[in-house]
Amino acid sequence: MVIRDVTEKYLLQRDRNVALETARLARKEADTDALTGLANRRCAMAALDRAVAVARRSGQPVSLIVFDIDHFKQVNDRHGHLVGDRVIAKVGRIAARQARERDCLGRIGGEEFLWLMPGCDACSALRAAERLRWAIEAGTHSAPIPSITISAGHAEMEQGDAALTLFARADEALYAAKREGRNRVAQAA
Repeated sequence: MVIRDVTEKYLLQRDRNVALETARLARKEADTDALTGLANRRCAMAALDRAVAVARRSGQPVSLIVFDIDHFKQVNDRHGHLVGDRVIAKVGRIAARQARERDCLGRIGGEEFLWLMPGCDACSALRAAERLRWAIEAGTHSAPIPSITISAGHAEMEQGDAALTLFARADEALYAAKREGRNRVAQAA
């Protein structure tokens, strides 16, 4: 009969599993906005880079919606930053319910968000953006937070677009929506 002590092997495997889980959690924390649970700016922009590269190879459309909360400074000034944080978190939850599983939603700064929609053409993305705009307006109307609206800009990837040019076109459309009176969706030229 042969007896072999596997204690050391078992301990090494357990330590390896603990290390892998710790690394996974650290990666998730590094990629996630703590307030909303959405992707943070770095993670969302990396997803945009990947989506543009895939779209170039596949010929599939990619749509990008950039949106932010209208008059958010007034929310913070009137109600305080704690309420402002609750508003941002609520917008993140509502947006997450609107997105498809393969989409990437991220908070890219302050009250500004990005919604990356691989495989989605302009017509479908504009309808989705309008549904989001309505869902946020309706979803905060009777909530224990101030009623808010959003403005959104949409751009679909065009021939020759890089991730940053696609983002810049969607961002410019967002500012056009704001100039046109807010609480609306505008499409990039």
